[in-house]
Amino acid sequence: MLNSIKKQLKSETPIIVWKLMVNKYNEHEVEKARKMAEDLGMLFMTDEITLCDLIPDADFGETLEKRKNDWLPKNDKYVKSIYLGEYTYPINQNSICNQLFENLIVNWDGKVFPCCWLTNEDNAFGDLSKESFEEVWHGEKYQYARSMFIPRDGAPKNIKNTICSACKNFKKNDTF
Repeated sequence: MLNSIKKQLKSETPIIVWKLMVNKYNEHEVEKARKMAEDLGMLFMTDEITLCDLIPDADFGETLEKRKNDWLPKNDKYVKSIYLGEYTYPINQNSICNQLFENLIVNWDGKVFPCCWLTNEDNAFGDLSKESFEEVWHGEKYQYARSMFIPRDGAPKNIKNTICSACKNFKKNDTF
């Protein structure tokens, strides 16, 4: 229907993309999906799945090796490079968590989280229904979490852990 409207309006936009997240159960259908997308006038692309190991507050009750075996495609070209060879933490060896400095996630109920990977409301850094944006953004939890990557004078010493302390995605500075 979108393509029909695009033709009617003689428009190049929106660009419609069929994005297939390739896993063990659909990798045999990549070419079929590519052909269907082409027949429908869509761009086609594939993307690699993650195994939710980037979510610091999730417990899956099974090992990463089991999830790799259960979900990863056989063809390595559809597998994220972090899952090939030896899997080491932190996943991002040479970068800091930019989420703490550039983004924040606000849920429907006003709870503020430092990144989009968090799922448990106990890990909220604040609540905009009770605090101002400035109070949350400059609050002790944010200050402490940021100090794990960029040491800062005056970082709160009374907070010993935030969910960021348990995160295995980014390399923290040597004092943590």
